Amino acid sequence: MCRLLALISLWLAPTVASAEQPVFGMMPRWANGWGVQSLYELNVSDDVRYHALHIEGVYTWARWIRVTYKVPLVLESQISGTQKSERGVGVPLIALPLKKYFNRDGLSGSWSLTPRISLPVATTMVGQNDEYGGV
Repeated sequence: MCRLLALISLWLAPTVASAEQPVFGMMPRWANGWGVQSLYELNVSDDVRYHALHIEGVYTWARWIRVTYKVPLVLESQISGTQKSERGVGVPLIALPLKKYFNRDGLSGSWSLTPRISLPVATTMVGQNDEYGGV
């Protein structure tokens, strides 16, 4: 089973890989576990400057299956060369992390497969892209 997941992951990785999950450093590992967190981001670059508040959450059905969401709220953004300032919702992500845990002699860890979708409901130009799915 682990070899099959590794082969599928290596096959898909060059086109749709994304290293955004997990939401937390330690996600709830118990049945019906849940959590919510918020992260503040200030990004200043040559092209854009913005302040964002990321609302992120997780719900665990069983130790190996969960659903996560990430909703970026753009508090203020300004693209270089314009005077226009934007506020609104960025591109929300919903994911379904599937984990396979293992414990062996002196070795423990997990394999993960995380299909995700991006909802095309953004009201700001910050963070918009044309990728609406991934693994």
